[in-house]
Parts: sequence; C-alpha cells; structure tokens
Amino acid sequence: MKREKRILVVEDEAPLRRLLHKRLSRKGSLVDAFASAEEALSGLDQTPYDIALVDIKLPGMDGIELLKRIKKEDAHCEVIVITGHGTIDSAISAMKLGAYDYLTKPCKLSELEVLVQKAYEKKRLQENNVVLREEIRLKSNYDEIIAKSKKMLDVMKLINKIAQSNSTVLIEGETGTGKELIAYAIHARSLKRDNPFIVIHCAALPETLQESELFGYEKGAFTGAFKQKKGLVELADGGTLF
Repeated sequence: MKREKRILVVEDEAPLRRLLHKRLSRKGSLVDAFASAEEALSGLDQTPYDIALVDIKLPGMDGIELLKRIKKEDAHCEVIVITGHGTIDSAISAMKLGAYDYLTKPCKLSELEVLVQKAYEKKRLQENNVVLREEIRLKSNYDEIIAKSKKMLDVMKLINKIAQSNSTVLIEGETGTGKELIAYAIHARSLKRDNPFIVIHCAALPETLQESELFGYEKGAFTGAFKQKKGLVELADGGTLF
C-alpha cells in the first residue's frame, strides 16, 4: 500500500499558508500548517513528518533555528526552506545545516510540488537503505546474494578477490540490481570490516549541499554554522565510502 506523505508547513503569511495546505492536501498528502515555529514544535515529538516547508522569516523563533530543532528530532525529515529575495544567503546557510533545498517567494506551485516529491523520494531511499543495511548486518554470510549462474558465481569470486586488496572499486549496474549489496559484501570480507560502511546517494543531493555532506565544515565557516560537522569522507576513514 502506498503511504501518504506527512507534511509540516510553517508559514506566518496566512494566504500562503492556506494555499500550501490546500494544494498539498489535494495531492493526497496529510498536511499540518502552523503560523509560528513555537506552534509547530508543540507537537513535533508526537508526529513524524516526511517533509517540512519552513519560512525563514518567522515571528519569534526563526526558520533556521526551527530547522535545527526539526533535524535534531528527526534527522531524516527533509526540510525545504522558503525565503524572500533578500534572504538567499540565509537559505544557503540553511542547506548547509541540512535543509534539502529552498524556494524563493513568490513560490511557483508547480516547482514546489516537484521539489516536495524529490525530497520525499530521497527520504524513502534513505529509509530503504537503513532497512537494507540492517538486513545485511543480521545476515553476514550474505544469503541474500543468490549465485547460481556462472556469471554470478564469477562475481562472488571477484568479490572475494577484491576484498583482499586496498583498491578503489567501481560497481556499475541499473537501479535495483544490488550495487550496495555487492559493495557491502566486499567491505564485510575485507580487513576494513570492523570500520564504518558509509553510503551516500549523490544524485539525491542538491549540488550546493554535496560539498558539505562529503567534506563537512568547521564552526563559523558560514552564517548559522554553530558547530563543526564531520563530512562522510571523514566518517568513513578506515572503512568504506560507497
């Protein structure tokens, strides 16, 4: 059964808030809309949201602080920030803090819907990756890899051979063919098996976010960078980055 999107809208301008609620609800999503960050936070720990649309300029707590609170509560909730023309720098800072992307007012509803769908697909992919990695962890003998044909048996032999080296490996294949499974099989058989196995889906990341995700940033590197964030390259040190 297809799961409905759960969307949080935080926008202090009543006409835009009502429009977003109506348009997204009409697309089959479950939408909660609030005029302030404080109202949104009151039930955040009770409701798991897939997507949050957050205006940067809010009365009281601003959108940047709300973004951090949302990410602290649920790191996999994808946040799209809404900004006026004069706050683009703040929107970029928000993305470096984990926002998926930003929209500039006046928002084009067609662009909004596309962005929401892409953000949702990224979240679902992350959820599927978590499930897959857990299944892999629980079955270290890799019964999931069915190798009966000669070609697949050759792949299994190649996995064992590659795992003994320290080489960079290129794995090619269509979506859903098990590239991550093969990558983890190599990792699990290598001397790095007790170190991290980190997965990144570059195609699901906006270009402006890729650098900070891969390499991290230092405290004070840009507006809103209140603490250091390690990049995935550093987190995978001694292990495997796929």
